[in-house]
Amino acid sequence: MFEEYLNWSFAGNTGTDYATALGIFIGTTVFFWLFKKIILVSLQKLAKKTSFQYDDMLVEFLQEIRTPVYLLISLYVSTRFIEISDFLNKAIEYAAVLGLTYYVVKGINRVITHFKEVLIAKREKTESKTDHSLLEAMESVAKATVWIIALLLVLSNLGFDITALIAGLGIGGLAIAIAAQTILADAFAAVSIYFDKPFKVGDFIKVK
Repeated sequence: MFEEYLNWSFAGNTGTDYATALGIFIGTTVFFWLFKKIILVSLQKLAKKTSFQYDDMLVEFLQEIRTPVYLLISLYVSTRFIEISDFLNKAIEYAAVLGLTYYVVKGINRVITHFKEVLIAKREKTESKTDHSLLEAMESVAKATVWIIALLLVLSNLGFDITALIAGLGIGGLAIAIAAQTILADAFAAVSIYFDKPFKVGDFIKVK
């Protein structure tokens, strides 16, 4: 009976193929469950004992990944061992890519926010009055850039030709830069003033 099941064939796969895929799916899912419930908890305890902040950020990033993403990864890995339709294969692959990309971008944005907070903390130690609007604007620009790059990478992985899109963005960016030279010059001057600190909030400036 068992041999008959293993030799049974459906949709181009034998019972052995389905059993292998199911076993891999269950095994991968159990591994992720153990990783999240045991390994991550242990890593979190170790990270709290160190003064290094980035290990805490890494653990928090991994903890934020939700169960559906792990299930998608398990499903993607297990379906490599059976024949499925191109549509279903692409759907699983795209869903896994989108899920992973979303959390990777969130992790990168968390690092960007951390660097901003570090810079703010350093300035507040040396200055009684500080204006962080420039850093917050730079943070927003950096995060938007990360999302744009991630979107382009996702589109590329989905099979879209992004060459024309990148070229269009480049030409558009060049046109905007030429049209807004004064604004960009002021922006770079603001960045220079913020980091060089020739004066600070509360100072009086006399223009001759």
